[in-house]
Amino acid sequence: MLTAQSAYVGPKDSVSNAGSRDSFHTRSVIGFHTSSTPSAEARSAAKKAALEAKAATLQKLHDLEIEELRIKQRKAEIQLQADIAEAEAERQVFEEAEVKENRERELFHRNEVTPVRAALEPVKSASTPMEGGPPGNSIDETVMSSQGK
Repeated sequence: MLTAQSAYVGPKDSVSNAGSRDSFHTRSVIGFHTSSTPSAEARSAAKKAALEAKAATLQKLHDLEIEELRIKQRKAEIQLQADIAEAEAERQVFEEAEVKENRERELFHRNEVTPVRAALEPVKSASTPMEGGPPGNSIDETVMSSQGK
């Protein structure tokens, strides 16, 4: 059933205006949609800002890596100095031990009776006074005391 209101056809319902309402609605939706989407310039600026932030972060990481490398180099130098000091200390200990050993060897050989030294030393006999023996045990003392009388 048609009522009086629904049967009423107004100027907006004309065929010539039918597309204009849809066209207006479409334009407003497209206009709204376009305004919510960033322009190419805005997208470019956003991308540039993001890349600059990333570059700053990468520079900080790069600086940190350089600092870490310097620390590693200092550690290596200190370790090398410690190794050199250790080797020098060992060398000194070995050198001192060698000097001591040579002294002991020299003293031992100085007191050692070798065949050559034995041949060079005078032979001790009953005619010569014996070192460390009791007085009067030697023939020389007896001879000397008889000559002096």
